[in-house]
Amino acid sequence: MTDWFLEPQKEYTRTCDRVKYKTESSRLKFCNDCNMVWEWIHMTKSCHRYQEFPSYGLKRELCKYCKNDKESNNDKNTKKEN
Repeated sequence: MTDWFLEPQKEYTRTCDRVKYKTESSRLKFCNDCNMVWEWIHMTKSCHRYQEFPSYGLKRELCKYCKNDKESNNDKNTKKEN
C-alpha cells in the first residue's frame, strides 16, 4: 500500500513555457524622427526610449515625444495662419 510513496517521484516538466523575449520584442518600435527605439509601458503609462539599440526588424512608428512635438508645431502654425 505504501509502494507509491517509496518509489521515486517523476519530475513533471511544463509543456507550455512562455517565451518572454517574443512578447517583449513586439512592444519595441523605431522612431524615424529621433532615431531611437522606444516602447510604451502600460503599467506606468510612460514611454521609454533607448539610444544605440538595434532596430533591425522593428516596426517604424513615431514615438510619443515626437508625436507631441509635431502636434504642438501644427497647433502653432495654425494659430499663426489665423
